Amino acid sequence: MTKLDGPLYNKGNPRPPHNSDAHAALRGFAASNVCGPLVLSAGANPALFAYLTEFDDFFPDEEGVTKKTIILKVSDFRSAHVQGRLLARRGLWVSEYRIESGVNCGGHAFPTDGNLMGPILSEFAARRGELVSELLPAYEKGLRARGIDVPIEPPLVRITAQGGIGTCSEDSLLREEFGVDATGWGSPFLLVPEAVRMDEPTTQALLQANPADLELSWASPLGIRFWWLRTCESEKARTQRIEEGFPGSVCTARHCALNNEFGKVPLCPGSRAYQRHKIATLDTSDPDYDLQLKRLQDPACICVDLCGSYLQTLNVEDAPPAAICPGPNVLNFQQVYSLEQMVGHIYGRASILTRRDRPHMFLRELEIYLDIQEDDLRHVGTKLEARSAAQLSKAFDGLSEGIAFYQRLIPRLPRAEQFQFRVILAAHAERLFSLKENWHATRPGPAKAGEDTPRTAAQLAH
Repeated sequence: MTKLDGPLYNKGNPRPPHNSDAHAALRGFAASNVCGPLVLSAGANPALFAYLTEFDDFFPDEEGVTKKTIILKVSDFRSAHVQGRLLARRGLWVSEYRIESGVNCGGHAFPTDGNLMGPILSEFAARRGELVSELLPAYEKGLRARGIDVPIEPPLVRITAQGGIGTCSEDSLLREEFGVDATGWGSPFLLVPEAVRMDEPTTQALLQANPADLELSWASPLGIRFWWLRTCESEKARTQRIEEGFPGSVCTARHCALNNEFGKVPLCPGSRAYQRHKIATLDTSDPDYDLQLKRLQDPACICVDLCGSYLQTLNVEDAPPAAICPGPNVLNFQQVYSLEQMVGHIYGRASILTRRDRPHMFLRELEIYLDIQEDDLRHVGTKLEARSAAQLSKAFDGLSEGIAFYQRLIPRLPRAEQFQFRVILAAHAERLFSLKENWHATRPGPAKAGEDTPRTAAQLAH
């Protein structure tokens, strides 16, 4: 994650240049003899991008070969263009743009302003050539500035996608309709022991989980929504500490200790020290006190506890309580599988889905966005407000446009999938219309200039 760049050590002393967690991790990979890609996630970090230029392996050698390539995880075309240009100007080429659903994924969720994966992939398909042609001159200029010969053959660019893929049909749609070069399947592999080493209690908790157990929570200390299995041992330990009057974790790894609200020494919002200080500042007479207190105490120790399951399989003494943050798609694969079975499912040789009525990946993402929109609307005007009225309005527009896009997509789906897709999409359109209508009805004062009136469900669907 490019944002793990805290400038201070544990005791508040400044770190020397390039000694943040992100820079140190980059340096470890860059100084190795490994030939392979570096994956950059969670947004632009100009300082980290500049540090990349200090390592020759990220540039083409005399034969035009780049030993270490760059993969950029992006949420939309604009972010790909902006970040790609930042790197190209330095003579660094992004060999793969990995489009990930902002919400139908594992770990942290980074919701867009209602821009859904289907329209995003469509824009990449339409503007892929434009992206390469606009970045190539900047890249060549950056190489010449460093005295590096421009390769005779222009560098290749791969467009890949991941986030909630669950069937061979969906995989084929991404490749054939949107032209992606490869797809990524993540969370289902948690149930493949040959691929992921996980302790037995965590495996069983995952197998027995129902939709209510897998929550898009505020468990991350970074203040970003985070997929969280509420039946994992880490969550049980967190709630037990609260019940015993000692909320928060003992902060040891300190990767998320980035908050200087209470002094020179940075604290992690999930730590016991931070929560003790912060609770003392809350106004107990505030009508939202209980909600604020819950949100404050929600963060878990993801720095350490996400290693707990693996460490327990090694019988490490004092291994931390296990945490796990799978994407919601894992609920459709609630059995233990062999690697052969999972690969066979991916390539359509046999279906291993345990939920036969599983919604299409695009519709599941839309549903999650509606859940987020509803949650954010619920907290408008409170101290837990996450987005402004303008941002909420923009999200409504993005979701409306996404529904219209999917309506046009239906004829290009396999015939056997069209009816269910149309029915679920119509239900989501009705829900979006209801949310928007209620929001306009309850907002004080007249609508601001530029804000549209809610459209009917029929208009949204067509």
